[in-house]
Amino acid sequence: MANILNNTSRQKSRKIRIESNIVLSEPKFMTTNMIIRNSMSKIYDEAKAEWELKAIVSEESEGFSNVCQLCGNPHLKINFIISNPLTGHDLIVGSRCIVRFGIIKGNVDAESGSLIINNFIKEQESIFHVRTLVKGMMVLRPDAKDYKLFYEALKHSLDHRNIKDPTIETLGEICYGEKWKSKCNDIYIRERLKLLWYRPLLIETVKTKASKLPVYKEGTTWGHKSRKSQVYNNMAGRSESFKTDIIGDK
Repeated sequence: MANILNNTSRQKSRKIRIESNIVLSEPKFMTTNMIIRNSMSKIYDEAKAEWELKAIVSEESEGFSNVCQLCGNPHLKINFIISNPLTGHDLIVGSRCIVRFGIIKGNVDAESGSLIINNFIKEQESIFHVRTLVKGMMVLRPDAKDYKLFYEALKHSLDHRNIKDPTIETLGEICYGEKWKSKCNDIYIRERLKLLWYRPLLIETVKTKASKLPVYKEGTTWGHKSRKSQVYNNMAGRSESFKTDIIGDK
């Protein structure tokens, strides 16, 4: 299953925000049958709690389907991939079905369901930014603003997982996703990730005239606006994310 966030190329995406005013409804046979067939439990109310959000796939990405597997809606613009870790099965669904039918553990009403999805979207945005920027962090003197954006996006992703003291394996998985399996034995990458996260004040950077956060607006693309080439060098300005009281050896 293709995940938009596993591809660091610049891809189109729509602004996704789920409202909490979705009306809950009883699932039809197609919905309950699909959930039960792919779950460990054969009781619907138990089976629907086995599922978790796995990925978001945009309309332009490989593997996208315009049909919701829970209700048959043929007009999806965004795929939410839900996964059942007990059975290993995935389903392609729309966000409204997740909320309406109470799919996913902790999703008990429209408000909690929309909150779960929106928090997942924010985490996926952070991971996308990290994976888009990580290649540029492997050079000895990365762009100052890109490094600041990379660090803050990585921090947001770790905060979402309630991780304050990540291992190199955790950093690698967030930064590279499935590609980490082929990179995990690279000593330079491992040491570089350690330095980028735990020793930000030791990272020498260069500054450019224009560097902006990947744009995430309806009808536009997820990517960087063009930046002008070199300007001057030296260390980057530090935000509150670079407080030294969070830095330690691993």
